[in-house]
Amino acid sequence: MDSRSGERIYVEKFMCGYHNPFMSGTDIDAPKVYRFKNKEELFVDGDKLVSGIRDSVEAVVEKISANLDK
Repeated sequence: MDSRSGERIYVEKFMCGYHNPFMSGTDIDAPKVYRFKNKEELFVDGDKLVSGIRDSVEAVVEKISANLDK
């Protein structure tokens, strides 16, 4: 958002890891360490889940930064 006008100056949809292939957006692959067979396996290790979320946020921020540098 522009701090003076309040207008949006950048909008993009990101999808990290698994997602619905019918949805559009910028795909960011999850590292293999964060790929799980099912939801139950995902939620068993809370520390790994949080680490994956943090890595995903970092990947999105890096992508936004690269796009804004263009």
